[in-house]
Order: sequence, then structure tokens, then C-alpha cells
Amino acid sequence: MNKKLLAAAVSAAVMAPHAEATIYGNITNAIHINSPDDGDNSTNIDTLGSRLGVKYSGDLGNGLTVSGKYEVKANTDDSSGSFGDVRVATVGISGGFGSINIGQQWSAYFNTFGTLVSPTYTVGHAASPGIFRTADTIKYANSFGPVSMELDYRINEGNGSDEQDKGGYGVGFSFAPVDNLTIAVAFDRAENSGDNGDAIDKILGMDERLASVATLGAEVHTLGIAGITQSTKPAAWKTATDTAKTRADEAVTAAQTTLATARTAYTTADSDSRLMYGVTGLTSAQVGAHNTASAAREAAATTVTNAETALDERISDQEETTADVAEVARLTGIYNSGGANEADRDSAFATAVVKEGDIPTRETVAETAIPATLADKIHTGISATYDFGAVKVAFGLQNIEEGDKEEIDGQVLLLSGSITEKTSWLLGFAESEQGDVEQSSTNWGLYHSLGGGVTLGYEALSIDKDDDSGGDTHYLFMRINF
Repeated sequence: MNKKLLAAAVSAAVMAPHAEATIYGNITNAIHINSPDDGDNSTNIDTLGSRLGVKYSGDLGNGLTVSGKYEVKANTDDSSGSFGDVRVATVGISGGFGSINIGQQWSAYFNTFGTLVSPTYTVGHAASPGIFRTADTIKYANSFGPVSMELDYRINEGNGSDEQDKGGYGVGFSFAPVDNLTIAVAFDRAENSGDNGDAIDKILGMDERLASVATLGAEVHTLGIAGITQSTKPAAWKTATDTAKTRADEAVTAAQTTLATARTAYTTADSDSRLMYGVTGLTSAQVGAHNTASAAREAAATTVTNAETALDERISDQEETTADVAEVARLTGIYNSGGANEADRDSAFATAVVKEGDIPTRETVAETAIPATLADKIHTGISATYDFGAVKVAFGLQNIEEGDKEEIDGQVLLLSGSITEKTSWLLGFAESEQGDVEQSSTNWGLYHSLGGGVTLGYEALSIDKDDDSGGDTHYLFMRINF
């Protein structure tokens, strides 16, 4: 972040002549019923977005306002009473020029596109945007008549695990030509500049280091070409690394046995050598026996030292092989997420792995199956809402691109309205498509205000996937806002 700008904003906040701080948040607990298509039903009590925050606003005069917000997730469904991840942490300044906020905050993409197509408390839908809150973000916002815009820039500090924590930028525009119509367009590019070199070394280093564990390198190749299809090849790689782990474990056990045997032999030799210590008048035969026992003792001591060194090496191999098992599992996940089309994924990996009599090199796979530099993820969304009075309609289209992966296209239609002054409803339909894989969902909700910031609600989501991994989710909840 820009430390000078941050310090200036904090200093201005402290000196603001007209300022106030407010504690806010909500407690939302629900009965959660999950009915997956491919598993058993379950019922739990869950917290749904409970949070606690403090927000600050101060008037600096001359049309300038300084503000700040700090908000954390709250666990309200168990006895821990703990707080989770930081949701929002910003300082900012606003005036006639617009507003500038620094810190973790809602992305420009979500504020422009997402708020129109993802209004539910919990369940969301297939076209729900993936860029929500972003860390290390500088965001500028302003309005020009019927047009509002937001622009954010995220600094990549190298410690993020997904697109919401890495660097990137986003921009969104919304246009309200009349009071009951809003049209929004948004774009976001999340940098994903992590180097996969270490991971590639792990999986392909088998022919160098792990091959020394029996003939694993050859087995990896054999297993790799034994199942040409995408579904069997990851299992083959897993079998190979699991075999390495088993052999490493067995090697440690064998080294421990060898060391125990060596120590027993040393104890015996040491005892034999001590039988004639300090004894005078020994015959030449006795002296010879004593010298032989002493030599055996020294040899046993050397064997113990060597066995200890060997055990340390086997333990080191075991630790490295355990890490390899985890890394191969991670890389298999990357491979399996490479796209919806089985032939495309298998072809890319087969180019590197399925070779006659050859173990793939790091460079070969880096250029084909696993890119050394991961691709950026790009979100593009357009949405429109129209309020007819009794019914509000929202429609959104979204496209997600990431390198050579199949693009994801999604669309969502939401209808909402009021039954009474205190009771409202929501009905949504969404579809998404990635290559040959399609997913559709329907979600609905019913909400009733009891007054005093208390809301009772019911939400449900039904997902239908091509691979029969969908299902139904139901939430019956109470939310208390303060």
C-alpha cells in the first residue's frame, strides 16, 4: 500500500473536528439442510455471514470527509465465540473529486456487477461473481450525473492464495438513465503470477531422486502409459507416489532395525572386550582374545555410526517423499481442472507424459501440461435491473477466462418483490457452461421483517449438474442487525 497516503488519512481522522465511530454488525444463525445428489443428507446449525465491525466518519471541512471501517467474521453457532477472517479494513477520504479508499474492501467488479445479480443472504447462484472482497486494494469511485464508476488496483505482495489476494485491477460503470432502470458493465483481471517451477520439479524429479527408491522412475512411466484416459492417468500418478511413500517408510523401518542390530552387536563386543581389562598375568592366547574383542568393539562402533547416518538419510527421504505425495495430489488437481473436455486435458498431459521409453523432462511439461507461470483470470460482466413497482427484474451475463482453460459463460435472471410492507420474496434462475459441462440452478427466498432489525428468512438452492454432483440446500434463519 501507499504508506504515506495511509498515514495522511489516519492523521486526518485523528484531527477531524466533527467525527463519530459506530459499532455495527449482525448475528445470523440458521438450520441448514443439505441434500446432495451423490451423498447422504445432513442437518446442521450454521452461522451465515455473522460479523462485527466499527466504522468511522469525520468531517475535515472544505467539503472533505475522512472515513474508516474494520469488519471481521463472527462465529455465532458454537461455544468458541471466536472471530474469523477480516472482511473489510479500509481508510479513505472523499470530497468533490470522488472517494479514495485503501485496504481490504469490496471490489469494483462486485460493487458494480455483483450487487445487481447476487442479492441473497446465503445461497447465491451459478452466475454469482467470483471477485468479492480484495486485499491490498486502492479504489477510486465517483459519479457523474446518471453514470457511476469504480476503479480498483490491487498490489501483489506475493502472499495471496487466490485471485482475491493477488494483484490485479478492475473497473465498473453503472448507468441509470431513469429512476427504475440501471445498466452495469464491469471488468476484472486477477493476476496469477505464481511460479509452478517447484511443483514441476517435484513431480518430475522422480527420475532423479525418487528413482533411487527401487525403480520408481520406470514405474511412473509404465503407470503413466498404462491408462491413456484422463480418468485413469491421475490415479496412476497417485499410485506411483504412494508406492514411493511406502518404500520410503519401509526403508526407514529397515534402517531402524539395522541400527538396533548394530547397537546390540556393539554392546556384546564392548562387554567381551571388558572381560580382561585390568587383568594381569594373561597368556598370549588371552591377550590375543582381548585384542580381537577390542577390534570387534571398534568395528561395531563404526557400524553403529554408519547405521545412524543411514537412518537420518532414510528419514530425510521419507519427509521429502511425503511432500511429493502432497505435491502430486496438488498437481493432479491442476490437471483435472484444466478444462471440461476430457480429450483436451488428456492430450495436453499425454504430450508430456506418454512417451515411448522416455521419462518427461521438467521443460517438456512446463511447456505443455503445466505452465511455469499460471494464467491471469479475467471476469467480464454486464447486468441490467428494471423496477416495475410490484416486481423488480435483474438479468446478468458473465464470462470468465483463464489461460487455455475452457471459458465459463453464465447467465442469471432474478425476480423479486414485496408481498406486504414487511414480507418480500426472491426467485432466481441461473445457468453456466464450461466446454461440454453445463450447470443450472434455481434459488428462491422468503423474508419477513419483525422490526427492530430482526428478519426471519428461508432460502433454498437447487443445483443440477451433468455429473450428478448437484443437490438441494435449504436454510431457515434469523438475522439480527445492529
